[in-house]
Amino acid sequence: MSEQEEIDNRRAGKFSRWLRSPVAISLLLLLTFFSRFVGSGWGMPSSENYFGFHPDEPIINLYVGQIDISKGDFAPSFYNYPTFYLTLCSVAHRVAEAYMGNVTEPWQAIGRDYFAGRFITLISGAALAALVYLYALRFMRATGAVFAAVAVVVAPGLVVHGRFQTVDVTAATLAFASLLCAHMALPCERGKQWNLVKAVVLAGALAGLSAGTKYTGVLAFVGIAPVLWVATEEKSTKIKAGIFGLLALLITFLVSTPGIIVEPEVFRAGLEYEMNHTATGHGLVFVGTPGGFVYHLINLTEGYGLLLLGLSVAGMVTAIRNKSPHLAGPVLFFVLTYLVIGRAEVKFLRYTLPLIPVLALCFGYLVSEWHRKGSLNGKIGIACAFLALGGIGPGGARTSANYTAWMMADDPRTVAAEFLASKATGGENVGFVSAPWYYSPPLFPLATAPRYVAPETRGESMAASDPPLILAESDWNLSLLDERPTFVCFSSFEVDDLERIRQIPSLVAANKDLIDNFVAFQNRMSQEYEIVNFLGSGGPTIHDMMYVQPRIWIYRRKASSKVSEMNTSTISDLSEVPASTP
Repeated sequence: MSEQEEIDNRRAGKFSRWLRSPVAISLLLLLTFFSRFVGSGWGMPSSENYFGFHPDEPIINLYVGQIDISKGDFAPSFYNYPTFYLTLCSVAHRVAEAYMGNVTEPWQAIGRDYFAGRFITLISGAALAALVYLYALRFMRATGAVFAAVAVVVAPGLVVHGRFQTVDVTAATLAFASLLCAHMALPCERGKQWNLVKAVVLAGALAGLSAGTKYTGVLAFVGIAPVLWVATEEKSTKIKAGIFGLLALLITFLVSTPGIIVEPEVFRAGLEYEMNHTATGHGLVFVGTPGGFVYHLINLTEGYGLLLLGLSVAGMVTAIRNKSPHLAGPVLFFVLTYLVIGRAEVKFLRYTLPLIPVLALCFGYLVSEWHRKGSLNGKIGIACAFLALGGIGPGGARTSANYTAWMMADDPRTVAAEFLASKATGGENVGFVSAPWYYSPPLFPLATAPRYVAPETRGESMAASDPPLILAESDWNLSLLDERPTFVCFSSFEVDDLERIRQIPSLVAANKDLIDNFVAFQNRMSQEYEIVNFLGSGGPTIHDMMYVQPRIWIYRRKASSKVSEMNTSTISDLSEVPASTP
């Protein structure tokens, strides 16, 4: 070896040691946190929009308010989700209230609570990247660990949902923390090895907390199975570890969701509702879409990345072929989780978030193997890995940057409301094709209100809308056009599902009345109206990524049509739209 080669190796070794230092891990935490913090002010409540634009945050807020730790009340009487994240939000809300003091307007209090809950999600997202990095450092080259961590940092699904007051990112972080604790029982080239019982008990406790955040988090406990299989301890020790780990899971789940004990009937009803919901679907949102096993590949393409997904699967196959014990637990968790969510009829992208850190780990493993071999093919592969992180094709940093730009800019719904307010002058009015909700331009402060707000309260607020607002008697009902509104406005949330269903004959029959109304409405509108504004161009089509960039169409009655003689608001039954189901 030449003198220069020796110098290069020493430099590489020094850099590798720095990558394993607390400083590097701290920088990763900060990078991930601030990459999520930018854009975390999206969709917040305002004086024109009291509840913001996310459909589930008001629901979370409602039931967080039922928890009061100071009074020993940990039961929210709501179990579509378990309670751990709600309890964390309750603490965060109290801290924010104490720090910010009293606010003068209700929407300011709602916004304060949203941001406190979002802060927990921001911390969870940063922790997830660090946990993946620490896991990878135990058995990979530092290069592979960096690639694995960066894949988590730039994953669009984690970036977008890492800015909401919702349970998904926190549940995914706790699940992966459980996998990491189980892995700590295995001997590795780098890093300490934990006592088997200690590792499994901590893995069980964290799996219980993940299950206490979102029920599917319990699947993380499967990570102990390969560890117990390959552990060199005596059989009695393995049995002891397994039993103690299971007890730890049950205890933390019960402690984090005490309603199982204090209000078992309410808990059972909530759990049964959630199971039935995932088994039967979410209205029209997923009607006519591919089965879950295929649809979640589409979700992962958008929420992680097409090239990243391909390389990660290749890394998973390589790990299986090499019989690597280090990835056995995460891969088993991945397979079981994919089977569970793939069988469901509800196919939100956020359900795939726990899969992303496992994919990132496999991605890093593949890069580490390429780096170790140092072949030409390996160097080409690492170049492809750089491109994958950058976002060649869907996903990656480029897609995350697009979402962040959308979340920092004015929302299309806000822009639509401003446009209509400026154009609908002299008593001209606006028609909505369905009852207003999170997808609607906020023409009045309660336009995006959840369904637990009384219809009378929403109706009173709507009556003061400026410009005046007219609602259809039911979705896409021609009665709206009979009222001859000056403008008609609708969003991609209201039109996309129907456009998809009308292309599938077998589904048209099952939804004949609604499709007939929709087609008749579109045909008549094309004759009487012309489009004057289209907002949100290029936005996503996946439902729970479209939250941040829906498409909004605004039509105006043609000049040749008769001028509307009715300028007063017509209020339909605002209670007909179902409440958001998490």
